[in-house]
Amino acid sequence: MPIFQASDHVEVYRTRALMDDVHELSGRGKNYSLTDFVNRRILSFLDFEEKNHIVDIGCGDGSLLKIINDMYLTRCSGILPTNEEVERLKKFFSKEDCKLSFYQGFVQELPLDSECANVIICNGVFILLSSEKEVRNALHEISRIAVQGAKIWIGEVPDKNEMEAKPYGNSIFLWLWYVLTKQGISVCWKRFIDVLRAYFGKEIIIIQPKTLFYISEESMLFLRNHVD
Repeated sequence: MPIFQASDHVEVYRTRALMDDVHELSGRGKNYSLTDFVNRRILSFLDFEEKNHIVDIGCGDGSLLKIINDMYLTRCSGILPTNEEVERLKKFFSKEDCKLSFYQGFVQELPLDSECANVIICNGVFILLSSEKEVRNALHEISRIAVQGAKIWIGEVPDKNEMEAKPYGNSIFLWLWYVLTKQGISVCWKRFIDVLRAYFGKEIIIIQPKTLFYISEESMLFLRNHVD
């Protein structure tokens, strides 16, 4: 399946787990510098102690947990939506000198005990939810697993429909045209080569769902302040 049209965002990440580069699980392709930037930014806002239990919901390639574990030698747990991702990261980090735990689950129904986490990170996950009801459930679950005084990071929740500016739908041709007009010929050429490799080789291109959750800052704060 070199070019695969995913039915939902879970299917996207199940497919990413099959790719050669574990960084694909970050959802940022080969943009390693962006993942490093996001990781460092999150770390700059949070404090950790050795006896903390750190939970990263939607932990991607696990690189943030690896950094935290190396720096603080603390307990780290990552939550991923598919068993394929869990097994991929377990195998990947079994070769590393660190102790990371990975579990299959969703932010709306976390597979963790109540009041177990001192620091909770949930970055780039809410944008993949489908409704305010799911957001409310997610906030409830995060609150449930948090100990008193826990530090919580929730990131990448847009306040507008980011897909409106990307009208290429599921068409590869229109997508390449969009890249050409917005990012220039050099980037478009690279994406064109990726398409050729997918058609004639083993590289996978995922056509992702064109729905992303967005909410105004005021509505998000209201939901946060009215968690059951």
